[in-house]
Amino acid sequence: MEQQVLDLLKKMNNRLDTIEAKLEGAVGSTSELTRDEMDFILYKVNKLEMELYLLKKRNSNFS
Repeated sequence: MEQQVLDLLKKMNNRLDTIEAKLEGAVGSTSELTRDEMDFILYKVNKLEMELYLLKKRNSNFS
């Protein structure tokens, strides 16, 4: 089970590295993100926003 999680994290990091390279223009100035890559980014951003909201809410409940 632990190896599966590590493999999944490695795949995700590789995808993020590829997308980051495209965003920085390392692949080419005319490079565009695919629909799958955009969906992946949006999913991760939404997930991070939800986690941030929950952390803020939990923190305000402890204050």
